[in-house]
Amino acid sequence: MDFSGYTKSQKEALVDLLLYGMYLDGNLSAIEDRRIGELLATMEFPSEDAQQRFLDAAYTRTRQRSVTEEGIRSFVTEVARNFSTPDLRRRTFNLLESMVSSDNNVIDKERTLLALVREEFKLRPAGG
Repeated sequence: MDFSGYTKSQKEALVDLLLYGMYLDGNLSAIEDRRIGELLATMEFPSEDAQQRFLDAAYTRTRQRSVTEEGIRSFVTEVARNFSTPDLRRRTFNLLESMVSSDNNVIDKERTLLALVREEFKLRPAGG
Protein backbone atom coordinates (compact mmCIF):
# COMPACT_ATOMS: atom_id res chain seq x y z
CA MET A 1 0.00 0.00 0.00
CA ASP A 2 1.28 3.46 -0.90
CA PHE A 3 1.03 6.09 1.82
CA SER A 4 3.34 8.63 0.20
CA GLY A 5 1.97 12.15 -0.08
CA TYR A 6 0.09 11.99 3.23
CA THR A 7 1.14 14.31 6.05
CA LYS A 8 1.42 13.00 9.60
CA SER A 9 -2.00 14.41 10.55
CA GLN A 10 -3.54 12.95 7.38
CA LYS A 11 -2.08 9.55 8.23
CA GLU A 12 -3.57 9.84 11.71
CA ALA A 13 -6.99 10.61 10.20
CA LEU A 14 -6.52 7.75 7.74
CA VAL A 15 -5.84 5.35 10.62
CA ASP A 16 -9.08 6.46 12.26
CA LEU A 17 -11.04 6.07 9.03
CA LEU A 18 -9.64 2.62 8.28
CA LEU A 19 -10.17 1.40 11.85
CA TYR A 20 -13.73 2.69 11.80
CA GLY A 21 -14.36 0.80 8.57
CA MET A 22 -12.77 -2.34 10.01
CA TYR A 23 -15.00 -2.33 13.07
CA LEU A 24 -18.30 -1.78 11.27
CA ASP A 25 -18.68 -5.48 10.52
CA GLY A 26 -17.28 -6.65 13.85
CA ASN A 27 -14.91 -8.99 12.02
CA LEU A 28 -11.22 -8.13 11.98
CA SER A 29 -9.21 -9.95 9.36
CA ALA A 30 -5.47 -10.57 9.27
CA ILE A 31 -5.29 -8.54 6.05
CA GLU A 32 -6.90 -5.53 7.74
CA ASP A 33 -4.55 -5.80 10.68
CA ARG A 34 -1.52 -6.05 8.38
CA ARG A 35 -2.58 -2.97 6.40
CA ILE A 36 -2.90 -0.91 9.56
CA GLY A 37 0.57 -2.10 10.53
CA GLU A 38 1.94 -1.00 7.15
CA LEU A 39 0.46 2.46 7.62
CA LEU A 40 1.78 2.75 11.18
CA ALA A 41 5.26 1.78 9.97
CA THR A 42 5.32 4.93 7.80
CA MET A 43 4.48 7.25 10.70
CA GLU A 44 7.93 7.33 12.37
CA PHE A 45 6.99 6.98 16.02
CA PRO A 46 9.85 7.59 18.47
CA SER A 47 9.31 4.17 20.06
CA GLU A 48 7.15 1.06 19.89
CA ASP A 49 5.43 2.23 23.07
CA ALA A 50 4.51 5.54 21.41
CA GLN A 51 3.13 3.67 18.41
CA GLN A 52 1.09 1.37 20.66
CA ARG A 53 -0.28 4.32 22.66
CA PHE A 54 -1.32 6.03 19.42
CA LEU A 55 -2.99 2.85 18.15
CA ASP A 56 -4.78 2.26 21.47
CA ALA A 57 -6.09 5.84 21.41
CA ALA A 58 -7.19 5.44 17.77
CA TYR A 59 -9.03 2.21 18.61
CA THR A 60 -10.74 3.94 21.52
CA ARG A 61 -11.75 6.95 19.38
CA THR A 62 -13.21 4.84 16.61
CA ARG A 63 -14.93 2.28 18.85
CA GLN A 64 -16.77 5.08 20.64
CA ARG A 65 -18.26 6.46 17.43
CA SER A 66 -21.88 5.81 16.59
CA VAL A 67 -22.58 3.35 13.78
CA THR A 68 -26.01 4.72 12.91
CA GLU A 69 -26.27 6.39 9.51
CA GLU A 70 -26.19 9.79 11.23
CA GLY A 71 -23.15 8.75 13.27
CA ILE A 72 -21.35 7.49 10.18
CA ARG A 73 -22.14 10.74 8.35
CA SER A 74 -20.85 12.83 11.26
CA PHE A 75 -17.62 10.83 11.40
CA VAL A 76 -17.09 11.07 7.64
CA THR A 77 -17.68 14.84 7.65
CA GLU A 78 -15.13 15.25 10.44
CA VAL A 79 -12.48 13.03 8.83
CA ALA A 80 -12.96 14.47 5.33
CA ARG A 81 -11.56 17.83 6.46
CA ASN A 82 -8.12 16.23 6.53
CA PHE A 83 -8.09 15.31 2.83
CA SER A 84 -8.39 18.43 0.70
CA THR A 85 -6.99 17.45 -2.68
CA PRO A 86 -8.88 15.33 -5.21
CA ASP A 87 -5.91 12.97 -5.48
CA LEU A 88 -5.71 12.32 -1.73
CA ARG A 89 -9.47 11.93 -1.52
CA ARG A 90 -9.47 9.34 -4.32
CA ARG A 91 -6.53 7.46 -2.81
CA THR A 92 -8.09 7.55 0.66
CA PHE A 93 -11.38 6.25 -0.68
CA ASN A 94 -9.60 3.47 -2.58
CA LEU A 95 -7.70 2.44 0.57
CA LEU A 96 -10.92 2.37 2.58
CA GLU A 97 -12.77 0.43 -0.12
CA SER A 98 -9.94 -2.09 -0.31
CA MET A 99 -9.92 -2.44 3.47
CA VAL A 100 -13.64 -3.04 3.96
CA SER A 101 -13.86 -5.45 1.03
CA SER A 102 -10.77 -7.45 2.05
CA ASP A 103 -12.91 -10.05 3.83
CA ASN A 104 -15.10 -10.50 0.71
CA ASN A 105 -18.21 -9.63 2.71
CA VAL A 106 -19.26 -5.96 2.57
CA ILE A 107 -22.18 -5.40 4.93
CA ASP A 108 -24.81 -2.64 4.73
CA LYS A 109 -23.02 -0.37 7.25
CA GLU A 110 -19.81 -0.65 5.23
CA ARG A 111 -21.72 0.20 2.04
CA THR A 112 -23.18 3.21 3.84
CA LEU A 113 -19.71 4.31 4.93
CA LEU A 114 -18.35 3.99 1.39
CA ALA A 115 -21.32 5.87 -0.09
CA LEU A 116 -21.01 8.69 2.44
CA VAL A 117 -17.24 8.98 1.93
CA ARG A 118 -17.76 9.03 -1.85
CA GLU A 119 -20.40 11.75 -1.41
CA GLU A 120 -18.35 13.86 1.04
CA PHE A 121 -15.23 13.53 -1.11
CA LYS A 122 -17.29 14.41 -4.22
CA LEU A 123 -16.13 11.30 -6.08
CA ARG A 124 -17.87 9.63 -8.96
CA PRO A 125 -18.59 5.92 -8.64
CA ALA A 126 -16.14 3.70 -10.52
CA GLY A 127 -17.04 3.66 -14.19
CA GLY A 128 -19.29 6.71 -13.70
